[in-house]
Amino acid sequence: MKHATNALLMKEQNKKLILRTIYENPCSRAALAKATGLTKAAITVLIDELLAEGLVYECGAQQSAIGRRPILLRIAGDSLYAVGVNISRRHCELGILNLSGKVLIKKRFATHTMTPREVLSQIVETVKADIKELGIDPALIRGVGVTAPGPVDYRNKKILTPPRFTAWHNVDLTVLSEQLHMPCYVENVATAYAIGECHFGCCVGKTHYISLLVNDGVGGGIFNETMYRGKKGLGNEIGHISIDYQGKKCNCGNRGCLECYASIPNILEGTAFSSWQEAMDADAEALVEKEAEYLSVALVSAINLFDLQTVVIGGDLVYKGEALATAISKKLKDKVITKQSVEVLLSRMDSAVLAAGSLVVEHFFEVT
Repeated sequence: MKHATNALLMKEQNKKLILRTIYENPCSRAALAKATGLTKAAITVLIDELLAEGLVYECGAQQSAIGRRPILLRIAGDSLYAVGVNISRRHCELGILNLSGKVLIKKRFATHTMTPREVLSQIVETVKADIKELGIDPALIRGVGVTAPGPVDYRNKKILTPPRFTAWHNVDLTVLSEQLHMPCYVENVATAYAIGECHFGCCVGKTHYISLLVNDGVGGGIFNETMYRGKKGLGNEIGHISIDYQGKKCNCGNRGCLECYASIPNILEGTAFSSWQEAMDADAEALVEKEAEYLSVALVSAINLFDLQTVVIGGDLVYKGEALATAISKKLKDKVITKQSVEVLLSRMDSAVLAAGSLVVEHFFEVT
């Protein structure tokens, strides 16, 4: 029996390996054998099963200089689904997406007058209603991804002690798994955006990047061949890198944290602007230069430590963000110790639902 169990597990892992490979780059059976190291016979058996399960499909023949043109295999986006839920300080946004990252339905409701228990109850009711509205078989939904301000305990699915989020301190989110009858994955919202970038954003195929999420706070996620988490999964807090050790006192207890200067409320403090969009519409060049300076100081430390090749800027800063990206790029080139060129990109991840749902997609394609 032990051998049978091991064989079954190996088969499922090989299927995941094939799915992940096709997901990242649609390819032929021959290319799959070369990329995965599996035999052509094994590929044939497993692909036949995946075709029967509706997880992959055959599409147009690939161009070939000689001989028969190989048939490409792709992931069937509507074969499986994920629920994405983002709980923020003012509202909750939730929805359902497919494996291709298409958000099929999205809802939003205010949370500032509700208790955590009431919010979680409404999430469950809304998700059940959305599933019914879309006519999706609940068995095809592989899980619910939940994001919240950090820090969070992603292993035990618990929000820890985020600043300005006191009512949610130490709230256990496993109730969502119990009431929706599906796996639940919990993550710091900034880290989830970083995970989403390699599935649905501008970092597909990239292996060394940092994603910044700048809104009311500053968060980030470092992807260095795999998502960096640290010993307890509490890493990636780039917003709490000090850029001035004698600077402003931060909620975390430190002084001069990046968040104290570069978050949207702080960068706009003392200006005539009420939002970053308003500032960009007014061509506030001095503000762009100041934000670029703040962010580049922290980014240089991260790049020097992890040898990163790409920076992704997300959140409110994406609006008319080309000038900001160019300014950061120039500063990094001057300050990074290797003097290497680091590309600075604007995030295409425009949905918190997509970021949260990417946690489920990441788990589904994960090869252990």
